[in-house]
Amino acid sequence: MNCIIINRNGDEIAVFLCNENRERLELGQHEITFLTGVIKHDMPQILGKNIASLNLANIGLLASIIFRKCVLRKCTTAEQQKLLKGTYALTTDYDSFCPKMAEITYKGRALCFDVSTISQTEIALLISEIYLMNQYNVSEEDITDKVVVDAGAHIGSFAIQCAALGAKKVYAFEPVPEIYETLKKNIELNNFQEIIQPLNKAVGDANSTAEVSYNYAGDSSASLSLKPDARFRQKIDVIRLDDFLKDEKIDFIKMDIEGYEEKALIGAGNLIKKYKPTMSISAYHKPTDMKRLPEQIKSLRSDYKIELYTYWESDFFCK
Repeated sequence: MNCIIINRNGDEIAVFLCNENRERLELGQHEITFLTGVIKHDMPQILGKNIASLNLANIGLLASIIFRKCVLRKCTTAEQQKLLKGTYALTTDYDSFCPKMAEITYKGRALCFDVSTISQTEIALLISEIYLMNQYNVSEEDITDKVVVDAGAHIGSFAIQCAALGAKKVYAFEPVPEIYETLKKNIELNNFQEIIQPLNKAVGDANSTAEVSYNYAGDSSASLSLKPDARFRQKIDVIRLDDFLKDEKIDFIKMDIEGYEEKALIGAGNLIKKYKPTMSISAYHKPTDMKRLPEQIKSLRSDYKIELYTYWESDFFCK
């Protein structure tokens, strides 16, 4: 199978999963979409294919999903995966494959990731968000030979994308200790130790300690906001970017930190005022983000042009 995928920016991408037996499974666009369980980006193709084949059962299922999602605000991943499996005749038993590594061919490089601590759905989501849809809208123009802050680095998918694009330096902040260990491993797997500096810290509005809540070792929704039902909580260090990077010219800031963006921007206020870095700031964690984050950014530098992009989730791109 030769499943070359063309991403949003026209780059050729190839994706492989590898299990503990060193078996390789190549993923195409349909397989990745199936694993994410998210059909919103493929709706026209799904509808067109089922109309062309007169598959009334799938058309009915699609209508049900749209109704449940838009009216009832309730739609399961399993329903969407059932539709995708029926539409694209997918037969692989992904549950039994148990991937330990992912390999992504990107910009002529084979990028490797330890994915043993995250689910197959999260693997596919990371691939889709960063390497297919380029959620944070990075380009070689913005990244090559530049200094980047990755706040909310998780296992390193964005930091490694930036290194592959030619970043001079990436400061990758990840507060959850278990995820931080995987981040370090992925940096080493790709020989980016001289470019990416992993930091087991959160970013905020004060140099302090806080409690991070999460449910499993690779939890991408780990948060400094209180999660009463979280299985794990740990005390972690929080730093102000203004203090930690006070002597460093910063060119690009990405923040995806589960509702802590507003506080992190306060802690980076002097850097932003001085250098006006290009920024990609998540805009979907709190109901007030859509209003408050642009106001806060404009209060720091009124000359920012702020655009809302929804390539995957909603993010403010500021330049």
